[in-house]
Amino acid sequence: MDDALTRFLPLNRPDGNPCFTLLLTLVPLLTILGIVLRRGRMLPYPPGPKGLPVIGNMLMLDQMTHRGLARLAKKYGGLFHLRMGFVHMVAVQSAEHARQVLQVKDIVFSNRPATIAISYLTYNRADMVFAHYGPFWRQMRKICVIRVFSRNRAESWRSVRDEVDNMVRTVTQSLGSPVNIGELVFKLTMDITYRAAFGAVGLLSSPCGPHPSLTIELWDEIPSVDLKKGIPTYNKKKS
Repeated sequence: MDDALTRFLPLNRPDGNPCFTLLLTLVPLLTILGIVLRRGRMLPYPPGPKGLPVIGNMLMLDQMTHRGLARLAKKYGGLFHLRMGFVHMVAVQSAEHARQVLQVKDIVFSNRPATIAISYLTYNRADMVFAHYGPFWRQMRKICVIRVFSRNRAESWRSVRDEVDNMVRTVTQSLGSPVNIGELVFKLTMDITYRAAFGAVGLLSSPCGPHPSLTIELWDEIPSVDLKKGIPTYNKKKS
């Protein structure tokens, strides 16, 4: 009985079971073989700068301007490949490649990638911008052309164009002197919102309205007030 048990126990141990050893050997080999065969069937990417193993070309983000991409195009051609982490990207620079992407093969390149935040905000791509090309997108486009961007609808936004004209006129009258574009854009946004909601002149344009700097300062203080409420030790230190 003891001899039979002794002969049986090594077969149940991982280091003494030949099937387990064979399994440990075959699984990595099959995995590596599958990766090699998959890469062999894939078409090669266009030429481009070599990236690091995990982050790819993320260290080149400061060069991803129109001038930086033009310099890369001179080195690698009108179609080159970039890798941002695990996402592969292709930059198009030449007119012929752009015609292939935007005209000849436009249906292939019509879908846009959406992040988790975009999918959440658009209710899982239920809009015209990030929806995949298909019957839903064509129906959305038809509704936007007929209902949203029609001539009558454009005429209803005359007040918005008036506010934009006022901002452009303000910039034109300030030739030769510095202009705070951020303050003007903030004022324009507030005026458009106020006029769309109440049908009157914007709150910031009114003589009785608050000064833009006061409104911006109040807007900047709102998140900090909430943050202070969430940190009880902050008020104790201040007191």
